[in-house]
Amino acid sequence: MLRSIIILTSMMLVLTAFVGMIINRRNLIVMLLCVEMIFLSANINFVYFSRFHQHVHGQVMALMIIVVAAAESAVALALMVLMYRQYHTVDSSKLVNIRG
Repeated sequence: MLRSIIILTSMMLVLTAFVGMIINRRNLIVMLLCVEMIFLSANINFVYFSRFHQHVHGQVMALMIIVVAAAESAVALALMVLMYRQYHTVDSSKLVNIRG
């Protein structure tokens, strides 16, 4: 019973994140939150299956994902602050004018 609840929760998080990405493609902050929800879902699966198989590898992988997600969030939020300073919005449709 507990297995199905945990896996169902993880599936619902992924589904919610994908729907959020599809529905709201313009707001970069919501898109970042949806990506973080996908990372959370992966962490739930790694920790659950690590406990189920009595190995620590899944928990180590979950910690690695948390570190990568924190770094990704810091970079993304810094870029959003710079974008807000220049364009006064975090609307992704304004990013078509960016040149390298």
